[in-house]
Formats: sequence, C-alpha cells, structure tokens
Amino acid sequence: MKKPLLLALVAAVVLAPGCKKKKPLYAETPWGTASGRAGALLFFQGSATHPNGDDVALRFDWGDGDTSGWSDWLASGETLLLSHRWSTADTYSVRAQARDTTNTLSDWSDAFEVSIVNTWTQTFGGAADDQGYAVVQSADGGYFVAGTTLSFGSGAGDIYLVKTDASGAQDWARTIGGSDYDAANSVLPTSNGGCVLAGTTYLDALKRSDAYLAKIDSSGSVVFARNFGWIGADMGHSVAQTSDGGYIVAGQTGSFGAGGYDVYLIKTDAAGNKLWDQVLGGAYNDIGYSVQQTGDGGYIIAGSTDLSGSGIPDIYLIKTDTGGRQVWAKTFDLGGHDYGYSVQNTTDGGYVIAGQTEGGGGGSYAYLLKTDADGNKVWDKSYGANGRDFARSIQRTSDGGYVVAGATASVGAGAYDVYLLKTDASGDTLWTRTFGGPESDIGYSVQAAADGGYIISGSTLSYGAGGLDVWLIRTDAQGNTAP
Repeated sequence: MKKPLLLALVAAVVLAPGCKKKKPLYAETPWGTASGRAGALLFFQGSATHPNGDDVALRFDWGDGDTSGWSDWLASGETLLLSHRWSTADTYSVRAQARDTTNTLSDWSDAFEVSIVNTWTQTFGGAADDQGYAVVQSADGGYFVAGTTLSFGSGAGDIYLVKTDASGAQDWARTIGGSDYDAANSVLPTSNGGCVLAGTTYLDALKRSDAYLAKIDSSGSVVFARNFGWIGADMGHSVAQTSDGGYIVAGQTGSFGAGGYDVYLIKTDAAGNKLWDQVLGGAYNDIGYSVQQTGDGGYIIAGSTDLSGSGIPDIYLIKTDTGGRQVWAKTFDLGGHDYGYSVQNTTDGGYVIAGQTEGGGGGSYAYLLKTDADGNKVWDKSYGANGRDFARSIQRTSDGGYVVAGATASVGAGAYDVYLLKTDASGDTLWTRTFGGPESDIGYSVQAAADGGYIISGSTLSYGAGGLDVWLIRTDAQGNTAP
C-alpha cells in the first residue's frame, strides 16, 4: 500500500516549480558571409550557451573536410569570430560544436550554407600594349593565356604567355620571339601540364613571316619551336590536337597557292615536325582563322574568302579529308564584310561558326551560323544593335547550347565592351553579359571551365598598368563575376 504514495511523491518532485529540466549545452547555428569567391578569406561568427553559465569552447566544421581547432574558453553566450577560405566553387555547410570544461560535447548545430564561386578578373602587362588572344584551362586547374606584348621581351612585339592558378594569380609569365613582331593566336593544354601555341613570327624588316608552332612545358620552357612558310607572309591563326597525338594548324600563306593569300593547313607529328601541308583557295584573299578535326579524321576550317576580288570578304567553310585535301567548300555572302572567326563540331555531325556580319551604316553584328554535315545552312542568327558588335570565339556547352565571346559597342560602359553571349542549341539568346570600363575592352577567346563557369581572355584599355593590358575574366555558369 506504500507504492502509490511513493509514486505520488516522485511526481510531485518532478513537477514542482523550479525543478524544470535544464537545456543541454547548445551551439548556435553559425552566421556570416553567405557567398564569396574561391580563395577569398571569409569571416563567420558563432556562440554557445551552457546550462550553468560555465565557460565553453567552439569549433567549426567547414563542410570541405576541414574542421577548425577548438577556440579559447569563452563566456557562455559570447561570440567567436573565425575565418576560412575555400579553393573550389561549391555550396558548403558550416556547422558549430561546443564543449565545456568537463569535455562534454554539444550536438553539431544546424548548417549555415555558404555558396563559393570561382569568379574574378585579372590584368597582366606593362606600360605598353599587351593583348591576350587565346585562353585555355591547364591540367592543374589554372589557365594559360597567350597573346602578344610590347611591354616586355626583346623585339617589336613578342609572344606573351602567362600561367595563372585557379584564382587568376600569376604563376609565371614568359616572352618568346626575336627582334621583330611575334604573336600567339591559339593555345592548347597538354597532358603533362604544359601547352602548345600557334601564331606568327616575323622574320625581317621586309615583313616576311612564318606560321609558328611551339610546345611549352609546365615551367614555361620551350620544348620545341617550328616555323612553317617560305618567302612571303605566312601566318598561323589556330591549332588543334589530332587523334594521332600530333597537331593541325590553320592560317594563311602568301608564299604558296593561287594568288593573294590562301588558306594554309599544316599537319605535324607530336614533336611538331611537318607531315604535310595544303593550300586551299582561289585567286584572291582566302584566310583560315579556325580549325578542328572532324569525326571522320578530316578537318573543318572557318575563315573568309574574297571570291570576286572586290575586297569584300564572305564567310568561308572548308571540309577536308584526312590528308587536308578539300572535300567541299561553302561561302556565305551576307551582303557586306563577313568573317568566320571560330568553328566547332556540333553533336549532330554539323558545324557552328561564330564571326561577324556587316550591317547598315557601317556597323556590324555578332553572327552565328549553324550548318549540317555537308555545310548547308540550318540556321543563322545576328546579335547586337548595329553598333560595332562581333563574335570571335565559340564553344559548345554541356546543355547543348553555345557560349560566345567578342565585343560590343551597342551596349555597355565604353567604346567597346567585352561581350559574352549564351545561347540554346538553336542560337536563341539565353543571356548576355558585358564587361568593361570607359575605354575599349575586347574579348577574343572563351572556354568553358571545369565547374561550369567560363574563362574569357582579351584586352582592356580601361584597366591595368597602361596602354592595352591582357584581361582575364572568370565568370560563373550564368556569366556573372560577382557572387
């Protein structure tokens, strides 16, 4: 008969005023910067509450496999300030945990989500004019940007090659060239961390020039350098790696061919030794600005041609076999000065060209042209507002569409601004972005980065050390440079 009395006494003690169960040691959800750039130092705060008001220590789990050490002892409820930097673009969950002087641990707090984007802009160069005509992501996640410099080197213009890390900080820079003008117009990464350049080297005061191909190792040393040409003006504009490990170079030649300039196509082995060359074109000026290997082992070349000798070029598309012999050639006359500067294979076996077409009043439009596998037009689109707009580079994107870089004088802040255009698979605009200041800023090359963003190289007169500077712009997947 005593058991009910005992239970009643226990219940009375439990439910008596002032005997409520105390809250456990508790870590608040951290707070701070919700977004930032990869490599930037970001700051966060946290606090913890002890049920008895005792001192506490805190640590943060940064969500990237790294956890901070325990802090010094803090008063219960006191705020702690910690910092962290993330090197890779992603979304990270930051959590806090507390302990007390008896080493009792709290649960991990709820997560504070932080979005890290790898976006930035960088300029490279000196007091004179320096330009970045081509960019590519390197094997270590950084970038190679190639072009020409008047600020550094030994001549009237040298090849300028800058290697950066993933955040755009310069690892090293090299100049290559002789006493006259030299420029790199195209760059490819190599599997061992280096790169391959194609461009033009001028030989003497008579303006004789050769197409130029060089391989550079990961430290910036020249592995090989090759010249191609003869007694005239010969130039290299584009290089692509071929399925046999060698290279294909496209450009123009004034030394060989039917007259004026002709398209110059050069095939090399992996060491840059010429296996064959071909000259393609007619009696007037024909230029190859871009080349890619096709699925059948042949090549597709985009450029310009002046069929009639009028001095008004048309877009030129040439398909060759594996030996560089012409299979077919197409011209696209849009009524003015028209150029095809960049070509890519498309998933349906056709091709897409980026360039420019002349508009009324002396203006121009950025221009895309999609063809089938036989070079017949499927669709074409113009972009801009009849200012001075042009497209210089195009890449396929993972969603089946295209990203295009060039310049615009129709919109933006200055005389020209860098123009970044994203389209769907039909060439319809998804979004456009402009970058620049009060002066002329040009985009020459764009590549998709491994995280879905984009890297653009070009030149800027608005920013940098003086004159034109190489401008490198890293955006997120939506073309933005700020988080």
